Amino acid sequence: MLRRSFLTVLPILPAAAAPSRFLVEPYINLGEAPGGLSVVFHTDLTASAFTVRGVRTEVMTIANPPHLVHEAKLPLEPPFEFEIQENGQTVYRARVKTRRAPRHRFVVLGDPGQSTNGQRALAELAKSLDPDFVFFGGDMVYEYGRVSDYRRKFFPVYRELFRERLIVGAPGNHDTDESDFSAHPDAYAFFPYWRQPGNGPLLDTHPSLKGNPSVRDAFLQSVGGRFPRALNFSFDFGNTHWTIVDSNKYANLRDPKLQDWLAKDLAAARQMDWRFVGIHHPPFHSARKHADEQQSRWLAGLFQEHNVDVVFSGHTHNYQRSHPLRFLNPRQDKGQLVKGNILPDPQGRNGVVYIVSGAGGAGLHSNFFPAPFTARTEGRVHSLSVVDIDGRTLKFRQIGAGGREIDAFTL
Repeated sequence: MLRRSFLTVLPILPAAAAPSRFLVEPYINLGEAPGGLSVVFHTDLTASAFTVRGVRTEVMTIANPPHLVHEAKLPLEPPFEFEIQENGQTVYRARVKTRRAPRHRFVVLGDPGQSTNGQRALAELAKSLDPDFVFFGGDMVYEYGRVSDYRRKFFPVYRELFRERLIVGAPGNHDTDESDFSAHPDAYAFFPYWRQPGNGPLLDTHPSLKGNPSVRDAFLQSVGGRFPRALNFSFDFGNTHWTIVDSNKYANLRDPKLQDWLAKDLAAARQMDWRFVGIHHPPFHSARKHADEQQSRWLAGLFQEHNVDVVFSGHTHNYQRSHPLRFLNPRQDKGQLVKGNILPDPQGRNGVVYIVSGAGGAGLHSNFFPAPFTARTEGRVHSLSVVDIDGRTLKFRQIGAGGREIDAFTL
C-alpha cells in the first residue's frame, strides 16, 4: 500500500559552480515498481554528471529532441531526504514526509494542457488546496502529446504544484491515440515522461505508431517495455484503490485479457474503503460533444460487480456528475454506441457515480442534452474536482477557476 506522502522542497542551493541544466525540474510519480515513489527530472545530454545522492538512478535517453529523463526510486517508507548533485555539488534538496493514510485529499484535472488562462488559474487553485496528489484524467497536452508541448503547456504551468506532491496520469486520445511520427517526431511523450506501475496486462491492441519508421524505431528503443504496458495500471493510496484504464479507440474494452485483469484487480481491492477508476472517455455523460463515444460502457458491469464507488474521467471539456446508476444488458449499436438499460438512483447510492472533470484548461464544451441519469452539469467555466477522504467518508467539491463552488456531495 502506498502511504500518503507529500514533498517539501527546499530552495535550489546557490552553491553550485555551474547553472543547473534541468529542462524539467523534479516531479513525483508512482514509479514502475510497487511501493515507494519516484523522483523524475529531465536534463540535456551534457548533464551526465547528475546524480541523486544515496538513491540508485536510472537514465533514459530520448531521441526527439535528444535529452535525458532521470528517475530515482525513493525508499519504501518515508520520511526520506534526498539531494540532486550536478558535477558533485548539490543543486536541489527535498524531503518526503508522511501523514495519516486514511485521511487525505486529492484533486482531479482533465484535459488541461492548452496554455489558457483557465489552466493557469486552476494550477494556482490546485496548489492553494494543498492536495496530497493530483490525478490528470488524460489529454495532458494538445494536440498530439508532444515533448515540445509538455515543455510549454504542462510542466511550466504546474511547476509550483508539482514541487510538493505526487501526480498520476491516465492516457487520453491526445496523449496516445492521435499522433504521427512523420508530422510530430516528438510525439507520445506519455510513455517516457510518466513513470507509473507496470502491473497492467500486456494487450494486443495499442497505439499504431504511425509515420516515419526510423523515428518510430528510435522511440521504441528509448522507452523499451514501457510501450505499451504503461497504458493500464493500478495502485493503492492510503485506504483507496485506483484502477487506471486506457479507453482510446484502438483499445478493445471487451478483450478477455483486459476484463480478466480488471476483475481480478478490483476483487483484490475489496477490503479497501474506497475503489476508484480513472478512465479518459466517460461511460455516461450528457454533453453533445463526443456523445457517440460510448465504448467505456463495456466495463460498467465490472464496476458494478466489484463495488466501484466513483469513476473519474475527462474527454468532454466540462463538469458532469451522474446519479448513482447501474447499466444492464449492454449491446452493440452502430460505431461506438453501446445501448443498454441505464438505471439511475437519484434518491440513494444504488450504483456507481460517474464524474466528468474535463474542464481543466482546454476550450469548453457547454452544450448538453437532457438525461435522467445526470445530476449536475457545468460547461461555462474551467473547474477542478477536490475530494477529501476521511476514513469511510468522502466529501466531493467541484470548484471553478475563480474559486466558486459549483457542486458538492458526500458519500
